[in-house]
Amino acid sequence: MYKEKRMIDFYEVTTSVWFDGKEYILAEDKNDTSEMPYMTCVGTRNDILVSYSDVLISDDYVELFQVFADRLSEQAKQFMAERAKTGVSTALFTTADCVAGGLEFDIEGKVIILKPSALSPEYRTAINQLQIATSGFGCNPKSSGRAVYCTNLYTGAKYRYNRHDVAGVADISRLPEWARKKIKDIES
Repeated sequence: MYKEKRMIDFYEVTTSVWFDGKEYILAEDKNDTSEMPYMTCVGTRNDILVSYSDVLISDDYVELFQVFADRLSEQAKQFMAERAKTGVSTALFTTADCVAGGLEFDIEGKVIILKPSALSPEYRTAINQLQIATSGFGCNPKSSGRAVYCTNLYTGAKYRYNRHDVAGVADISRLPEWARKKIKDIES
């Protein structure tokens, strides 16, 4: 199978890792057109544009590899610190934590559990799985639409998922104390 080379200017991307919505990139000028054949940067994308920041070039591969690794390490440390601040377990919810048959009904206004596969690996935690379905055609099982607009139960951030990303409607009695408290706060 032929895989097309990915280029940034004349640098070929040799390694890239997505983490927290950013792409950490290591690239090389394999055509020897530059005196600085190695490059590292951070990429971001939206629906239209790709942009690169924190671009560094060097003639020393090991030096740039260290920068690349340090950037990833620093981002992981920040993630770990944020997780530690919450004091919430990273254990994941499963379909066993859902109401049997809950997806057979309209889920709008319900606390839902997302499948772990719907989340980037670094976001696969209970905090990110629990959402309140707020609207969207995907809330109704009979609709041909699939969009489910949600509010994260813990953070209040708003997201869009597809109906197939939903594991089920949360069984409130199986949720940890922090989640039941958040639900009570919202209801009052």
